[in-house]
Amino acid sequence: MNFAMPAGFPSELQAFWEIGVKILLCLAVICAGLLISALVRNTIRHFFQLASKAKMRGGKSETLSSILRNMVKYVIWFLIICQILNIFGVSAMPLVALASVASVGLGFGSQTIVKDLLTGIFILVENQFNVGDVIAISGIHGVVASVGIRITKIRDINGNVHIFPNSSISVVTNMSQEHKRAVINLDFPASHSVERVLGLLSDEVKKAGGLPGLLSPPEVVGLIDLTPSSFKVQIAAECQSAECWPIERELRLRLKQRFEQENIS
Repeated sequence: MNFAMPAGFPSELQAFWEIGVKILLCLAVICAGLLISALVRNTIRHFFQLASKAKMRGGKSETLSSILRNMVKYVIWFLIICQILNIFGVSAMPLVALASVASVGLGFGSQTIVKDLLTGIFILVENQFNVGDVIAISGIHGVVASVGIRITKIRDINGNVHIFPNSSISVVTNMSQEHKRAVINLDFPASHSVERVLGLLSDEVKKAGGLPGLLSPPEVVGLIDLTPSSFKVQIAAECQSAECWPIERELRLRLKQRFEQENIS
């Protein structure tokens, strides 16, 4: 590029003029890149918001949107750096070649990163879990905060964020896909009449058949454990994934109130 100083200026200032023009051009390139990045990322966000209102699951659309927006950000910053190098008279081709060599080096020397990337792609393609799902990884339960190509973040009930490299995820328990079973196990002393307890439970769960989120009425499964000193009864109900815990809490509350009325401890 020609950064010749306009006529009439002292030639001694040529070097300062060139540096000043280059800095201004760099700032213009950065501003233009950031503007383009913001426009493209907002377009992607709005597109996936519309998609989530149509057929795509909200969590999956948010996940894909986040990944694409990050990819756009990295690509635009790479182009900005190449353009800045060009402004200072440095060819960007060595940088491209270096990126190619680095990618080959990653394949051999950083296999864990490659595994993270491949696992992240399979998580998305196979729809294993999405942002907003309640999952368990390595004994840690929480809500998926973000799913990236390399890492997955989940936030537990205390607000702590746990970060997992995707390659370390071997078994995932997803508690948000399709439906769940609200299950309540109740222990009673052997001194209580089994018939009376089952009758009271059956009567109470029938009243709870209209709870929001239920896919089928609650049912008394029956005795699931028996010892000389106690017996255990199970209640179960098919429900929407997001309503499982509220339904369990509401059933426990109703049963506790009924037991107090019937003097059952």
